[in-house]
Amino acid sequence: MSTGLVYFIEEDWTGHIKIGFSEKDPEGRLKNFQTGNSNKLVLLGYMRGSIEDETCLHDEFEDERIR
Repeated sequence: MSTGLVYFIEEDWTGHIKIGFSEKDPEGRLKNFQTGNSNKLVLLGYMRGSIEDETCLHDEFEDERIR
């Protein structure tokens, strides 16, 4: 089980929230995502966790998921 950080990034204009996993720095992930997005992105927060924790959150919010 890989441990790291589960993060939550919101697209300011739409209010959509990305749940993701990073073994390192969620601020770095934010910068990577911001490069490809013209709307402002905001790092709402993060918590210690694993890829499995991220998957559980995706499962929990499956009905709200946008692809």
